[in-house]
Amino acid sequence: MVESLPWTQEVVGSNPATLTIKKTTQGKTMTKGKTMTTRCKFKCDSVRKIVNHWRGENDPEFTFDVEFSPVLANVGRDNATDENKQFWKWTPSGKIQFTSINADRFQPGVDYYVDITPANV
Repeated sequence: MVESLPWTQEVVGSNPATLTIKKTTQGKTMTKGKTMTTRCKFKCDSVRKIVNHWRGENDPEFTFDVEFSPVLANVGRDNATDENKQFWKWTPSGKIQFTSINADRFQPGVDYYVDITPANV
């Protein structure tokens, strides 16, 4: 529960992959429709620098292909923390891959949270 804000927020439920937030202000619980956010935890597997051969005059010279996979729960792995075991329970497999123009945003071997929220909210 967060107490330093003019409201209180509480994460409800035992599944860390699905966040349900109850927000209360002056004793009244406030809801604004149903918005479900799914939180996953992924490890950055690789960042590859690619020459941008099709660039225009304002486009970057390089792009960066970034790949992620879910954190692991196996004992003996570098990132098999209790939190990672809980995230693995709900998202045991998958892959995220995209191209970015920002070289310094992602580092291989580092864990990242990925929040998925419907775009039409």
